[in-house]
Amino acid sequence: MNEPEKIGEVLKEVRRDGEEGNGAGEGGVASSPAGKNPVVLRLERIAADRVPWSPDGPICPKCGSPWGRLASEQFDAWCTQCAREHPEEYKPVFRAWVIEHRAQYLERAGVPLAFRCCGFDNFEARDGNQRRALNAVKAWAVNGTLGLYLQGPPGTGKTHVGVAALLELIAQRRDGKYVAVHELLLKARESFRDRSNRALSVILDECTRTDALLLDDLGVEKTTEFAREVFLSIADRAYGRRRPVLIVTSNLELGALGRKIDERVGDRLRELCLLVRVGGVSYRRRIAAGRGGRGAQISGDSVS
Repeated sequence: MNEPEKIGEVLKEVRRDGEEGNGAGEGGVASSPAGKNPVVLRLERIAADRVPWSPDGPICPKCGSPWGRLASEQFDAWCTQCAREHPEEYKPVFRAWVIEHRAQYLERAGVPLAFRCCGFDNFEARDGNQRRALNAVKAWAVNGTLGLYLQGPPGTGKTHVGVAALLELIAQRRDGKYVAVHELLLKARESFRDRSNRALSVILDECTRTDALLLDDLGVEKTTEFAREVFLSIADRAYGRRRPVLIVTSNLELGALGRKIDERVGDRLRELCLLVRVGGVSYRRRIAAGRGGRGAQISGDSVS
């Protein structure tokens, strides 16, 4: 019997016992103020959380059996048994499923809303440099065992390409996580406040106990000894364990990054990552140029 069926059976038994006992004082379980057995209320909440299903229930396209009643199964293209029994056949099916439903997978990975549509299929390569970068990262996603260091000026699409690379790894059934560097440092500093219930080691574990980690905008933060230690710790974990696979975006070349943060961080990334330069004209400048170089227009006065 699967878990949804077990919950259903327990609910039936508790309701039956409650009807026979007629509430507290007569062998039954005390009723809630709403007149409902509290055990029933709790089990119904569990069922509502873990068993989202339509009247007919979803059907596995491979075997035709009902499946996907548990929330964890809603992210799969086939039922668990079919995916386990036909792994090679399932690989391209799952990849296509992830690409089609990228928003929910990227949300789970912590990717901001603005980038949950990103993929290789919608990256606009405007010049030869960006086309070469896109092709290099596509090849990396298929054959690469190293991490990825995406370097280039602001606004050239590094985050888009980085998210697309993360999506490809997720489509290979790997766990992925997105972390904006400035937010990571904010959380790390907050961990030392008196009322914080999250130690720095816990925050670092959350970042590194995954198959792939996207560190976005490394090098834009103010250099401090604390920031050095945080990034060195992440680089050391990835270097020593060969996990997670690092995907890093930065405006700085590796040499400049090492001089700004720590030479040890630069050296480890140089060994761990494939360097890909993402050049070209800034998307933001091109959008601004399309507006005639002016800022947003507000009724009444204009802001430039």
